[in-house]
Amino acid sequence: MKAFLLIDEFHDHYYDFVAELSSIPLNVVRPSRNYKKKQLAWVDGCFKVIKETSKGDTIICTLDIQAIICSWICTLFFIKRKIVCVNILLKDKDTIKNRVVSFLYKKAITRNNVMASVTSSEYGHWLNEKLGTNVKFFLQHDVFHPYYEKQHQQKPGKSIFCGGRNGRDWNFMLKVARSLPDVRFNLVVSEGVEESFQEPIPPNAKIYSNVNYDRFYQLMCESLMVCLPLDTDAPAGLLVIFHAAANKKMVITTDTVVTREYIGENRGVILPNHIQQWNESILFYMNNHTIREKRANHLLSFLNMYCSERQYIMGIEQMVNEINKQ
Repeated sequence: MKAFLLIDEFHDHYYDFVAELSSIPLNVVRPSRNYKKKQLAWVDGCFKVIKETSKGDTIICTLDIQAIICSWICTLFFIKRKIVCVNILLKDKDTIKNRVVSFLYKKAITRNNVMASVTSSEYGHWLNEKLGTNVKFFLQHDVFHPYYEKQHQQKPGKSIFCGGRNGRDWNFMLKVARSLPDVRFNLVVSEGVEESFQEPIPPNAKIYSNVNYDRFYQLMCESLMVCLPLDTDAPAGLLVIFHAAANKKMVITTDTVVTREYIGENRGVILPNHIQQWNESILFYMNNHTIREKRANHLLSFLNMYCSERQYIMGIEQMVNEINKQ
């Protein structure tokens, strides 16, 4: 029996280190070509990896939705494959689309041929409650790459940085900025997000829209701290948190079932989305360099110890070994 690592995009090399460093031989499979719509690439990759595998082989999906697609394809066409779903990212939105997706996830992850992991133990409990399941999820921290520490090192200024795509509570961040008129905020948003703001933009907040990767992290590194208010309990903002830690920026973020896995115990600050608490915390840490630096360094040490590439690969190998025992 063989193991196959399914990559979600044709040109994506983010997970190549898994195949290169794993003690388990892994066959890497990518979509047949580059698609303009990523959803087509996901489906194409799923059909391709199922076609290239044989009965009893294991398919490792680093994108959770592809594991769900593979599971449904195998079920509908009576194909026997073992599927490892690395870190579920199911959101908690109360929409018809999310209800349908939740149903598909629920049926897939409760099948005997599927093993799934989560990036936070509490998120696993949250998922079981949301889906009405009793799945024993494997804890797999997101990966912190060593090269993160070698990128974008710049002299910090005195601004507060907030940026990213999924799960950001932008209106809350604008309220916080308005209540701290003497503090400068740089908000980096995706294209079109600014149009959805319900709060007016205060004069001390500058909005950057649709910037490239390098400019995004340049703005982060020019800041004194990183603030990430979230509007979801689902995994969100972890990549930004990892890059902030790599550049020794203290992080203030929303207290959720996921952020508690990484932030806390003197590793940054987690708070409920309460304006007064955020105001007090921002002002306190802006004026206390030593404490701010210690919290940033503690987070970096935690990520290097528990979220390394080696730890990530060991987690995948353990899941593969466990599912092959079934």
